[in-house]
Amino acid sequence: MWIMRYGAVSCPGNRDQLEGLAEAGVVGFKAFLSAPGGEGEDIFREVDDLTLYEGMKRIAALNGVLALHAESDSLTSRLAERARSAGKTSALDYAATRPVLAELEAVNRALFYARHTGCALHFVHISSEAAIELIDRAKQVGMNVTSETCPHYLAFTEEDMERLGAVAKCAPPLRSESEQEKLWRAVEQGRVDVIASDDSPCPAWMKSPESGSFFDAWGGISGAQNTLEVMLHEAHVLRGMPLEKLAEMLSYLPAKRFGLDYRKGEIRIGADADIVLVDPKADYTLEAAQLYSRHKHSPYTGRTFSCRVAVTLCRGQEIYNSKDGVVGPLGFGQRGLSSSAGAGAAAQSAAAVE
Repeated sequence: MWIMRYGAVSCPGNRDQLEGLAEAGVVGFKAFLSAPGGEGEDIFREVDDLTLYEGMKRIAALNGVLALHAESDSLTSRLAERARSAGKTSALDYAATRPVLAELEAVNRALFYARHTGCALHFVHISSEAAIELIDRAKQVGMNVTSETCPHYLAFTEEDMERLGAVAKCAPPLRSESEQEKLWRAVEQGRVDVIASDDSPCPAWMKSPESGSFFDAWGGISGAQNTLEVMLHEAHVLRGMPLEKLAEMLSYLPAKRFGLDYRKGEIRIGADADIVLVDPKADYTLEAAQLYSRHKHSPYTGRTFSCRVAVTLCRGQEIYNSKDGVVGPLGFGQRGLSSSAGAGAAAQSAAAVE
């Protein structure tokens, strides 16, 4: 797993700054096709079609990659407005306003622009097998496109979101159990390229708005710290997925997609010694006090894992162990490179370097 830093393609946009961002060393560019809603909506704005099209042309000229949040704002914003006007503001009401259809429309539209611009696309936090099918078709005709999903789509359902509350709110939202099973099928068939945390932490108060409306809560999950443990438990222990495949999806393929594989993503002579040691028999139940992020909340709190990260090395230096916690120095990152520790325990690494 990797901690990525993108250059933003915002609305009305940074279109005139993309070249400078590329020269400064960003690994890719990021855009949203829908506003997240709730707290943070003024920070992460959706791009209009012209900004998207012109931005993709410039990114293609830079040989860059656009990482895209794919939900149709014309659908999600209107559905949210209708639900709120009717007083429907629960977790499941929120999920209903961001249906799989909104994801499919956005993926289709982005692929259309990619065909006309030659821009390389990486779809982040895809939540449905139907969207993976569209991306598969694009790959089959030679388009430069990859897909990514997140541990929370594989570990939780919308019923869990209703039970846990806003700590499990994200966009796209958690899906039904049947949709989750179809997404698992795509993962197991090797049709999903990358698994990433899409870590989006915030102060606890942003998850508990005064209005009490689920729509007004911050829409992001804090989960980077436990991504490796979640996937080892859910994919390897429960479903028998090979460890080599998990390492590829969590580490090597993200590095390769964003041009970092000359130093990151695998263990070999000449690469950075980013290594995670896992104790496969150290089952434990996560408590809030064991979180290393600044804000001590996560939907994984209270969840039992069948393994535990024992040691994290970043460029050969121990920066975390399960006995002492974070032990690495501050300011350990490198400009233009991921500062996380290869295939896991990204939050422990981030705590040591940020």
